[in-house]
Amino acid sequence: MYQTMRAEIMEKGVAIEAGISGILGYILNIEPETSKSLGYQNTALSFNAKVNLLTDLKFVPKEIARQFQIFAEVRNKFAHVQYVDNFTKCFEIVKDHKKYLLDTFTKSAPVDLDEEGLLHLGFTFLCFNIGMCMMYP
Repeated sequence: MYQTMRAEIMEKGVAIEAGISGILGYILNIEPETSKSLGYQNTALSFNAKVNLLTDLKFVPKEIARQFQIFAEVRNKFAHVQYVDNFTKCFEIVKDHKKYLLDTFTKSAPVDLDEEGLLHLGFTFLCFNIGMCMMYP
C-alpha cells in the first residue's frame, strides 16, 4: 500500500510541477524544456521557488499558494520520511495543515470514512483544486 500511495503522490507532484513550469514559461515567454530555471536540470528552481514566483507575479491568490505549500509538504514527507507510509502519519508531522485540509475539502464526506480515508480524500480534492486553478486561473 505504501508504494502505491507514495507513487500516486509523486505522480501528482510531477504533474503539478510541470503545470507550474508551463504557466511560468507562458507568463515569462520562456520555453520550460530548454530553460535553466524551469527545465529538468539540477539548476532548475525548486517547486517552492516556482510557487513563490507565481505568487509574486500575482498569478495565484494567496489561498492557492497555501494549498501549493500544503501539497509540497505532504509530498516531501512521503518522499523523505520512511515512517510516513499513510496520510495519518504524515499529518502527525504536518499537523498545522490537518484542520485546514479537513475543513476545506471534506465537509461533505461520507460519515463512515475513518481518519485515513478523510485525509486521503482531502488530499485528493486539494490536488484537484490546484489542478483546476492552473487550468482556469
